[in-house]
Amino acid sequence: MFTNFAQADGVTFAPPSWLHGTWSDSVGVNTFTITSDNLVLEVRAGSTRDTIDYQKTMARVSTQEASSTAYVVRTNGASVQSVLTFAKIDDKSLDYSVTQNGKLIGPLRLTKH
Repeated sequence: MFTNFAQADGVTFAPPSWLHGTWSDSVGVNTFTITSDNLVLEVRAGSTRDTIDYQKTMARVSTQEASSTAYVVRTNGASVQSVLTFAKIDDKSLDYSVTQNGKLIGPLRLTKH
């Protein structure tokens, strides 16, 4: 059962407590740090490190849906519409995927640290 947090003008992220913490893929390229009001993605490729602070970079959170096993966020930026999906596998693993302007990327298995 989802709890829907529909937002008219956009507010901060509100991930469920089971999602809070640091999650990364098996090779440490993609790492999410998730708090009660934000999602931060760090991507490492060789010596390059890029960070996306979703609270700062997304123009607006349209809707959020949360349950005991999933968290789905729809955002609207200036030129990008995104849907971020976190699906809980167990307490230490989840599948993450993102759809940007209709193109699905993922899922990517993440493990909690």
